[in-house]
Amino acid sequence: MKTKSNLSDKVIELIKKGVDIPNPFSIDIGDEINLDRISSAGVKLYPGTRIYGAKTLVSQGTKLGYEAPATIVDCQIGPHVELKGGFFKSSVFLEKANVAFGAQVREGCILEEEANANHTVGLKQTILFPFVTLGSLINFCDCLMAGGTSRKNHSEVGSSYIHPTAYFSGRPGRPGWPCQDRLWYRDCCGNSLPEGLYRDGEACCRKRNYSQ
Repeated sequence: MKTKSNLSDKVIELIKKGVDIPNPFSIDIGDEINLDRISSAGVKLYPGTRIYGAKTLVSQGTKLGYEAPATIVDCQIGPHVELKGGFFKSSVFLEKANVAFGAQVREGCILEEEANANHTVGLKQTILFPFVTLGSLINFCDCLMAGGTSRKNHSEVGSSYIHPTAYFSGRPGRPGWPCQDRLWYRDCCGNSLPEGLYRDGEACCRKRNYSQ
């Protein structure tokens, strides 16, 4: 039987801080992690969570690994973010962003406030403006997408192996901008997709200041 002595010092300190860790023996925290950069306010690490990278920041209300094991490497995570399972590296998740299980989020991604992705989504150097929603089974790399003003009025990409590889804008002759109403594309199955704004190779990020 495992005893308290089997737990790493990092995990023990997080528990003492007040981080909710239901199964502490399943958690791995890298030696390089600065525990002052992990908030204790409402943070929950579900079984199988692994946190690495000296640049990692975990803000209040964050939930990691609810649906499947989650690995976090050098990510900056804003308040009330849910990363429910998968691999997340060198990316930024702003307030209330959430990603379902099976994700592979590689370097250079930014999910702004309340942007979200469903299960089995691959991202790399992808920027999602607030409220943008991605369906399941999507490879959506090297894109910027905007459009929509709320959770009820937002741009959305449908499921089924979407893989944009070229420049896309809004309707012909009229790019989609964050302030306009949602627009719609069709996916490979003929389903409606919102246009929003897709543009390879671009990146933008508005600064946010979140307390831990």
